[in-house]
Amino acid sequence: MISQAQLTELMHFKPDKGYVLSVYFNANLGELNPDMQKIAAKKLIQEGFEALETRDIDRQEKGDVIANLEKIQEYMQSVLLTTHSFRGLAIFAGPDFWQVYELPHPLRSAIYLDRTPYIRPLMAVLTNYRRLLVALVDRREGILYDYYVGELNEIQRISDDVPGRVRIAGWAGYGEDKIKRHILDHEHRHYKNVADAIFQFFKAERFEYLVLGCHEAERNVIEQHLHPWIRERIIGWFAAEPDIKLTPIRRILEEVADIEKRYRRQQDEKIIQDLLNEANSHRLGVVGLKASLNMLQSGAVQTLVVEEGWKQSGARCPSCGYLYDEGDRCVYCDAALEALQDVIDEAVTYAIDAAVFVHHVQPDSLPDEFPHIGALLRFRPAEKETAAA
Repeated sequence: MISQAQLTELMHFKPDKGYVLSVYFNANLGELNPDMQKIAAKKLIQEGFEALETRDIDRQEKGDVIANLEKIQEYMQSVLLTTHSFRGLAIFAGPDFWQVYELPHPLRSAIYLDRTPYIRPLMAVLTNYRRLLVALVDRREGILYDYYVGELNEIQRISDDVPGRVRIAGWAGYGEDKIKRHILDHEHRHYKNVADAIFQFFKAERFEYLVLGCHEAERNVIEQHLHPWIRERIIGWFAAEPDIKLTPIRRILEEVADIEKRYRRQQDEKIIQDLLNEANSHRLGVVGLKASLNMLQSGAVQTLVVEEGWKQSGARCPSCGYLYDEGDRCVYCDAALEALQDVIDEAVTYAIDAAVFVHHVQPDSLPDEFPHIGALLRFRPAEKETAAA
């Protein structure tokens, strides 16, 4: 599991000297068997050695990079020797720095060498995931699971003594009705206990969405006991029971991943449509790289929307740090601009540092009229504020 502390350290790691290797690897056994993965890993590291020879790097720094390449190669060959459940691998190695993420999402294999970690592919993967609570409930039992980045962890079990459903006819049906009410009262107390446990976890941990697993006949009753804040976070349901033999972990993971994927696509389509509507009416939205960079750096952006995997060259001012889609000199301090192979990665990092939400959208969710990047705005600055850029 990726911790927020690790991400924060990665995002802000900028060594005074030396270089950082960022390695992304497609470790999906559904596409490449272990032998093929070992060959692909060896080829990727060789590309890193070859690219290093073309760089003008001093001897000491070059030696450090070679040592890290060898360390990464040794690590990859060892983890790829055995059958593994992760489908993507991200490794970052620099001066006194080493982080490895095993991910449930396939990645395009690539290696980068720069002064700072290249985080955009990792952030694109993490954007696909939200923290979910998965609740499996029946009339007597409840199991709560924490789900994040493809991992499922049990956090609580709720069990109540609920009488079995029986049919006993008494005088004029009075005895039967009394027993039914007694049983229903116990069932509702159980559902309330589960709902209370979910709400307490929400207040303590702040999950974003809820997925229910239960019998269809009990679904509405369970939802009625949930706090309104929790009900509005439900993104899906599947038939299940809180019994590991009847509903194994593998099936829970498959069901939740499918629900999350469908919900993600719906969200992608909605945010793109909202963005295009705002941009076309010249209200709180812009599209295109230049406009998005200008608005981002003026502090006006609420959400930066980027096509996953899209890269674009650009430039950065080494003096004031301003980002450009193109140009030779900074319009603010007149310093000569330095070329960037991927200004989008820099823009994503800038946005995260500025507490701007970054939403990566899947390419197959995009209409033809969306130019890869855009921004939903908190406000629209006056034209003179952004005209210089």
